[in-house]
Amino acid sequence: MNNQSFSPLSAAEMAFIWKQYMNDKAISCMLKHFLCQVNDLDIQKAIQGTLHITTKNSGTLTAIFLKENMPIPLGFREEDLNVEAPKLFSDSFYLLYLKHISNVLLLSATTGVDVAARNDVRSFFAACY
Repeated sequence: MNNQSFSPLSAAEMAFIWKQYMNDKAISCMLKHFLCQVNDLDIQKAIQGTLHITTKNSGTLTAIFLKENMPIPLGFREEDLNVEAPKLFSDSFYLLYLKHISNVLLLSATTGVDVAARNDVRSFFAACY
């Protein structure tokens, strides 16, 4: 067994998984609202796929927090989401939003891989590619 997998998280690793968790939770809330408003079926599928990824990421990060006895950040929750709110953006904006958050999350993942010393954290960020 590799002793590296049992080493405590470094400050940089903690910061990056915390940031990733907060990003995923905020993006998930936005995407859930978009799903209630979108009309274009292709864009709807893209939103659903991205929501699946952010939900999966949040679950993986929650497991790391629990394993490390770290508090789980509150992030954005279902109570923060009003699916009844009127549509604010066009379907083409939703697609543009997906493009931009993909770029932001890709940059975050590549930096996360660079700072991660532990295999589980590095594997998580590598999977985010």
